Amino acid sequence: MKKMRFWPMMITGVLMIAGCQPVANGQVDIDYKTSEEQQQIANTFTYDDYKEVYDTAIAEAESYDAETSLGRWIIYTLVQEALYYETDLNEAQVIQLAEQQQDELATWIRLASEKYGVTVSNEELDEFISQGPDTSELPEHLALADALGLTLEELNHDYERDLYEKNLMWLELEPILQEEYETSDPRQIIEQFDEEVQKELGH
Repeated sequence: MKKMRFWPMMITGVLMIAGCQPVANGQVDIDYKTSEEQQQIANTFTYDDYKEVYDTAIAEAESYDAETSLGRWIIYTLVQEALYYETDLNEAQVIQLAEQQQDELATWIRLASEKYGVTVSNEELDEFISQGPDTSELPEHLALADALGLTLEELNHDYERDLYEKNLMWLELEPILQEEYETSDPRQIIEQFDEEVQKELGH
């Protein structure tokens, strides 16, 4: 099995991009911190630093008037804003971005399954998580679990299970897409599949 850095993609999987980046069909424009600033955070932030960011995001998310199922994605968006964005988002923008992230993940998984036949069993996923994320000692990972009042295993197997489902599905999906797109360039493959996802979403 390929080695992967297991971590909630919605938070620390954000690409380091400087300047202004349109999000979801240009509906929300976000100014990102510079690559150097983002790298500085990645290199220097401790457990306590991440815990403070997560605690603040969780407390703020509780004040939002949104569907309960969206709560996790609101937290992710607020964390991304705190760590990576120069732009200060208002509540409407946070909810919009949270909804987009939720819809994109669900569509990603559905497209991989229905169009390309990639599925994983619960047993495979639990083993995948147990061998990777459950052994994590990353301060940002441990801090998130603590901020949510969860054990690391509860965070991985329940709260963020669908994120790791995507990770595991990608191991099977990537070689299929290499043939479909006739390229072995990982960035190009990711971009082209994302285009398929956005098309499914009507963007």
